Amino acid sequence: MRHILFFLLIVMLSPISWGADYGKGYSAYQKRDYATALREWTPLAEQGDPVAQHALGWMYANGKGVEKNLTEAMKWYRKAAEQGNENALNNLNEKRDFELNTRLRCADASRTAQTEYAAQQVIKACLAKSGFEAESESESDCWFNWFN
Repeated sequence: MRHILFFLLIVMLSPISWGADYGKGYSAYQKRDYATALREWTPLAEQGDPVAQHALGWMYANGKGVEKNLTEAMKWYRKAAEQGNENALNNLNEKRDFELNTRLRCADASRTAQTEYAAQQVIKACLAKSGFEAESESESDCWFNWFN
């Protein structure tokens, strides 16, 4: 009986999320059960597991079980990359290249606009079509200034 109580005490005091299981999340993801994958991987990612962080980044980047959100995806990729996860680092580099190419395409499109306001609207539409969205008006102005 003492052994059982000791074991339960250790489990209760442990910072590890005993309910979370990367393998179970991966199996669910493969079956397109994204809600279960999200439920399994989120506690692991919050505890600093770089593989789970990368997996959640992938879900946010591709809108699998969550609304597509590149900003949120980049957060998980950065956390995983900081811990040496090469897949996350590769994803960060791909997203940065994509963002740069998007900016260049938008700059080309805005050069044909007749006014500064029209150019800003073209840039916003171009960015939105590519999955980017300015989080504030000042960020939008920053993008506009970067193009010109």
